[in-house]
Amino acid sequence: MRKSLASLQWTLIMLAGCVVAPITIGEAFQLSQVEIIHFVQRALFVMGIASILQCLFGHRLPIIEAPAAVWWGIFLLFAGLANTPQEGSRILESLQVGLFFSGILFVVLSLTGIIKYVRKLFTPLVTGTFFVLLVAQMSGPFIKGILGIGYLSPILQVKTAIAGVIITICAVLMARSRVKGLRIYSVLWAIIGGWILFGLMNLNKTMLPVNDKFFSIPHVFPWGIPSFRLDIMLVAIISTLLLMTNLIASIEAVEKATESPSRPVERSSGFFLGISQLLSYIFATISFIPVSYTAGFILTTRMKERFPFILGGCLILLISCFPMISMFFSMIPVPVAYAAMFISFAQMLGLGLKEYTAGPLDERRIVTIGISLMVGIGSMAIPVSSLVKVPPVFVTFLSNGLAIGVVTCILIEQGLRLFGREKYSSQT
Repeated sequence: MRKSLASLQWTLIMLAGCVVAPITIGEAFQLSQVEIIHFVQRALFVMGIASILQCLFGHRLPIIEAPAAVWWGIFLLFAGLANTPQEGSRILESLQVGLFFSGILFVVLSLTGIIKYVRKLFTPLVTGTFFVLLVAQMSGPFIKGILGIGYLSPILQVKTAIAGVIITICAVLMARSRVKGLRIYSVLWAIIGGWILFGLMNLNKTMLPVNDKFFSIPHVFPWGIPSFRLDIMLVAIISTLLLMTNLIASIEAVEKATESPSRPVERSSGFFLGISQLLSYIFATISFIPVSYTAGFILTTRMKERFPFILGGCLILLISCFPMISMFFSMIPVPVAYAAMFISFAQMLGLGLKEYTAGPLDERRIVTIGISLMVGIGSMAIPVSSLVKVPPVFVTFLSNGLAIGVVTCILIEQGLRLFGREKYSSQT
């Protein structure tokens, strides 16, 4: 019973984290409702396979696979460059090639062992900066999501906002409860209870009837034969480097949350991340990446076992073969998903602060932290609209404050080490 509930909780968290991206991308490219349903179906299919492969053979940790924010942004960025649906279709075909190139690059970097050197750059200072900037970057979307801004209306609706706040408070109270059944499955109860509350308040979106097969395996290359574009290929190179950073940070975070010993799993996890990218290319969906907020979820629920996670991945894979079931779960209200995961994200800040205190906070470390956070958080304030004249290949990096802050921290720390201006303790 306990493992069944744990598996269901993993399943719902995976679903909640997966369906928003294909829906928003589909709407941005003006896809039909049927096409969006199939997009969600393919995303769940690839997500299920990637989760199982990584947990069994890759990093061997219970880490949620979610749409990569980098590629999510890339899809939306290029959607804005399409003037007609036909042009949008051609862009989607080219984005597939970008995923293919990124996947091959990951496989090569992993097989050659180059990826393992990236992990050496993730000192406690860099890891702490990653966590703090992650919370800073996600705070805005989380608050907007909980309040329902953009859910049923682009403006704040009082009834939706009240429901979202109530669910958030309940989720936090359950996560801190002394009752084990409430604490461990707090996210599960928050999603189920929140979904019911939204239904009672008539806030759920209407699921329109769509004629489709009851059972079907996702099709390959549904957007047509992939086509080459140089700018997308360059974007793919940058996205690969950013995803590599996210991958290492996620492994570091979950190892600490599960109190697992640090193991050299960069090559295997990088290899299977490349495989998942290639699957995204074949089945025409968004790229997936092991996400670090899983650490916050584990800290909240105390669920560290791999078996319930693998079973949850199998359920995702099964659901993906039934289009209408996929569509049903894609109707999980976005404010409910944000509210249920709020406390898990909030706990990431604690991980970041612990990393900062892993070594002495002397003047040089404080300056490094201050510069990195100012650059990262400051970059988050740059409106994307101000980058319209910047080539798309650079917009991907410049619009990502998290990546800019982490890279800044690495450059400062490695620069000080290179020029011998700072002696590092064994902890760094």
